[in-house]
Amino acid sequence: MGAQFKTHLLQLDTTPKTARDRLIWVKSLLNYAHRDLELTSRNVWNGIDISFKTTKRRRPWSEEELNTLFSQPLFTEKKLPRNKKAGGWAAYWVPLIAVFSGARVSEICQLTADDIDTNTSHPTIKIRSRSEDQRLKTVNAERDIPIHPQLIELGFLKYVEQIKSAPAANNLWPDLPKRNERSGGYFSQWFGEYLKTLQLNGEVDFHSFRHTVRTQLVLKDVSEIAIDRLLGHSHTGSVGSRTYTHIDSQLPTVVCKISYQFNLNN
Repeated sequence: MGAQFKTHLLQLDTTPKTARDRLIWVKSLLNYAHRDLELTSRNVWNGIDISFKTTKRRRPWSEEELNTLFSQPLFTEKKLPRNKKAGGWAAYWVPLIAVFSGARVSEICQLTADDIDTNTSHPTIKIRSRSEDQRLKTVNAERDIPIHPQLIELGFLKYVEQIKSAPAANNLWPDLPKRNERSGGYFSQWFGEYLKTLQLNGEVDFHSFRHTVRTQLVLKDVSEIAIDRLLGHSHTGSVGSRTYTHIDSQLPTVVCKISYQFNLNN
């Protein structure tokens, strides 16, 4: 069945990377059945994989590129774009959350107001798969991301409270349309087009924010396991629940190490 499923994925009108991602989703489920539920003696799909070549090399944003982006009226004056694909306030907050957390565009775009937890010692963004509208790339993507102090200073928690106070509202970005049932589909398209207007359509894109955060933290001697935990990556080697609990308690300090030179005149 695994071999047949692999063949089916490769016959679809998608990229090899997308096909591999879909295969990994099912393999993750089988891993869960084996390792956590102990329903099977092994994951018989472990040897099945789909290889692909990365066609676009990404790198971190440079300081100059970040200054160009965040000096735009969208961020300095909160002049929201009229393009519906931008999703209203999503155009302002989604890139800021990404650059101060390293979260994926899909993770941010599918957030609900309930995913913002202010009832803890440090406000957090809960990356979860609570409904059919929320999907995670891997099982390691489920995590709590401490909210960076600069986001709080810019008014992110106040924005969340406004969404919560609206009648029957829960989607954090009510004006953001979905594309093929994906919350971040249209936003990614808009953001790419927006970068072109700023002549920033070279080697950086939205995903480059993750590389930027990782690079910053590596240069500040943050441990790889803490960086992986923050970004929702799997960590090589054996990591127990006690270790993760210890790492999670350090994440607020780790997040505060993310800093930039650009200023948002709000």
